[in-house]
Amino acid sequence: MKLLALFTVALVASSAQAGSICEKLQARLEKGEVLDVTIELPSVNDVFDSPSILSIKDKSARRLSMISTLKERTAAARQPFVQILTSLGLGGQRSIQKPIWISNRFEVKSADLALVQVLARVPGEFTIREPKTAKIIDPLPGKPVEISQQNDTQWGVDMIDAPAAWNISRGEGVIVGIIDTGVYLDHEGLKDAYAGAWEDPYYNTPTPDDTQSHGTHCMGSVLGRTRGTGVAPAATWIACRGLDNSGSGYESDLLGCAQWMLDGADPLPHIVTNSWGGGSGDVWYNDAMRAWIVADIIPVFALGNSGSSCGSANSPGDQNYCIGVGSTDINDEVSYFSSRGPTRYMLKPEVSAPGEDIVSCGNMNPTQYTTKSGTSMATPHTAGAIALILSVNPDMGFNEVMDLLKETGDHPPVSQTDIACGDGQEWPNNAFGHGRINCLTALTSMTRA
Repeated sequence: MKLLALFTVALVASSAQAGSICEKLQARLEKGEVLDVTIELPSVNDVFDSPSILSIKDKSARRLSMISTLKERTAAARQPFVQILTSLGLGGQRSIQKPIWISNRFEVKSADLALVQVLARVPGEFTIREPKTAKIIDPLPGKPVEISQQNDTQWGVDMIDAPAAWNISRGEGVIVGIIDTGVYLDHEGLKDAYAGAWEDPYYNTPTPDDTQSHGTHCMGSVLGRTRGTGVAPAATWIACRGLDNSGSGYESDLLGCAQWMLDGADPLPHIVTNSWGGGSGDVWYNDAMRAWIVADIIPVFALGNSGSSCGSANSPGDQNYCIGVGSTDINDEVSYFSSRGPTRYMLKPEVSAPGEDIVSCGNMNPTQYTTKSGTSMATPHTAGAIALILSVNPDMGFNEVMDLLKETGDHPPVSQTDIACGDGQEWPNNAFGHGRINCLTALTSMTRA
């Protein structure tokens, strides 16, 4: 305590401007709680707009230049805090073991009020707050599926005309990353599609698994190779367990997964599908998504199951730096649970896809299939459609892919409920977005061009 007091005196004397402690965190610390805290420094988002980086035509060189700049900038910003922690003998114990550089923040473990007050007096502009948490976009209750109930192609795959598009592309050469609860590697529909990259910040398992089942079901809809579950059955997958076995995810781990998708996985993905989130209007994952976009990795996010109220979209899916996906049912109507826009600045979702009563891979044994419903299920259908697109033209970037999906989606009949959350126009709207995706229309549009 004496050493902390000395640091406090020195920092007060030297700082004209220092950080702030969030009120909720302050209150908990004053009660004597010891908590993990996040120190959020000013965003380095100018890196993502840097002409010197964006002008690099070679994808790999552009990605590496961005990563080098991010590492340099965030390490410099973090250094004063690391020096204090080290001087206090807490460097290894309290500072995050795997520094986050994809976004300008870091985590301090097991901090009490005295330590947080010292850190808050470091000169500069920053915020000390509780870490963000997210969870799977909870699927509605599902059920196991008997073999006799399974079709050659599942209804959602049929609805978006994926089988017809397979004459042009089946997703060959495309790698789809997933951040979720894991993937059950031994499932018959997934095992041969595994590209060999797996990260598990929670349990450090050497090979992919999935106790929860959510990630397995999602990946089955992207590219499952059996029972007609997958939209892009020739694509391959990698995975990072960003959500624990209960379906909850923590800021440092979800950012760590984003970082791994950018610079740790081998091979690297072309698309990352994400069926998780929480809250609305929260920008905490924007730097990660922007970094992916600069590296030509397409972020796809579920919009949430908080519908059918207007303005119910969840973050990060409600942000500008991803393709946000709503859910439709077998009647080609927007699912009652699907979150709607608008957000503060934009129409959401961008597109919608089948997400209700979806049959996909289970996690109990290699031949199990289950149904789930949610925008969690619509999102991997969209990721699969993007895999078909990138297989035809791997040079397409985020904006080009999103524009293609917007321009080529189907326009089912629109109800007054669908358009009630907007300005009264029929299309686009804040329920379907710009349309329900159509793989065949997208691919034929590309081949005509």
